[in-house]
Amino acid sequence: MKNIFCFIAMLITFKTNVFCQVITYEIWKANENKQIALNEIIGDWYTSDSIQSKISFVKMGKTIVYIEGKKGGVGSPYSFRVDQKGIFVNGSAANWPPFYCTLFLLDKNLLEIKYWTFSAPKSTSIVYKRMRID
Repeated sequence: MKNIFCFIAMLITFKTNVFCQVITYEIWKANENKQIALNEIIGDWYTSDSIQSKISFVKMGKTIVYIEGKKGGVGSPYSFRVDQKGIFVNGSAANWPPFYCTLFLLDKNLLEIKYWTFSAPKSTSIVYKRMRID
């Protein structure tokens, strides 16, 4: 009898994780080739409810941009691929399962980032503001 309960618990866990992975995969694929111009994202961004919490997008070499101030996974930063046209909006942080995020530039000074893990059913959404004088 105990083995039957263990088997049922494993099936429920498997079903939940597969469902979560499908949702994550759909979000990831929908934004797979979307980009933002590099000059629109590089620099400091502050959470919309407080200027005490800050992240910075920093270019590292010619092909990577990472978020300084927001760590995911095993303590590594979220990173994004870059090419001549700009930064790809899907990023990840090293972990198993991986930690993901997607950038949504709402306007030139307002950025929404959705963070999630591959096995999570929902993402965490944080809105950031750019505090700069143009």
